[in-house]
Amino acid sequence: MSPIRWIGSCFPCAAFTESAPAVRVVKPHDGSNSIFCDNQVINSKYTALSFLPQNLYDQFKRPLNRYFLFIGLLQLIPVITPVSPITTLGPLFGAFMITAIKEGFDDLKRHQQDREFNHKPQKVYRGRLSPETIDSKHIRVGNLVLVEAGNELPCDLFLLASSDPEGLAYIQTANIDGEIDLKARSCLPEVMTLMEGVEIVDGNYTGPSDQIALFPGQLTYEPPNQNIYDFASSLRLNNKTISVCEQQLLLQSCVLKNTTWVVGMAVYTGNETKVGMNK
Repeated sequence: MSPIRWIGSCFPCAAFTESAPAVRVVKPHDGSNSIFCDNQVINSKYTALSFLPQNLYDQFKRPLNRYFLFIGLLQLIPVITPVSPITTLGPLFGAFMITAIKEGFDDLKRHQQDREFNHKPQKVYRGRLSPETIDSKHIRVGNLVLVEAGNELPCDLFLLASSDPEGLAYIQTANIDGEIDLKARSCLPEVMTLMEGVEIVDGNYTGPSDQIALFPGQLTYEPPNQNIYDFASSLRLNNKTISVCEQQLLLQSCVLKNTTWVVGMAVYTGNETKVGMNK
């Protein structure tokens, strides 16, 4: 882990970022994909190390708290005022304690939710016909991820294959926009031709070729951004460049419905997903 990423893990709100390429060029299972972040999600605000100083800093950012602290400090000087500083500093300290306890409990819940997400088992193809089961946080850009019906998408995926004969995948986006109506996403026709005959039974590939595990395409696309309804990209496949749009993108937090399984290539992971960038 780099020093910048270590500091970010201790102080999640610290504005440290590592440089990233302006355009992403990704091949499945390529070692160069390691420059992109893994799928670990951090929604919590504090750590055990940062809680006290960061919480105090957050509370003193409020002008009213700074005002009462200033008044309380003035009351420590008898020449200025005969009033005991306890009358001001006591209630201020009490308010700080109540706020800190509340925010601490709220952040503990976020830590628990993060742990549940990061350690949820996911099936990933890494150049083999049988998937590996790994924790969600270990998914990397370029991994081929298998998602089965009823499960939440662990990261943003470029749709490669679907159990639907027309190459469609139906997702519910209620976690993003509150809509319960299903939305359809589709494989590219050129990818469908390549994946023709692919079947997955109990997570294992049972088709006429090994393309599901060794997808030969190269995807070029924009860096992480907040635009949920846009995915400007292109696919290089068999010496041909094919335009790709948001219809081929499955977003993290959506739930797969009415589709037995899909396989997609991870394109945005962790806090760099479309949903993560909008938090």
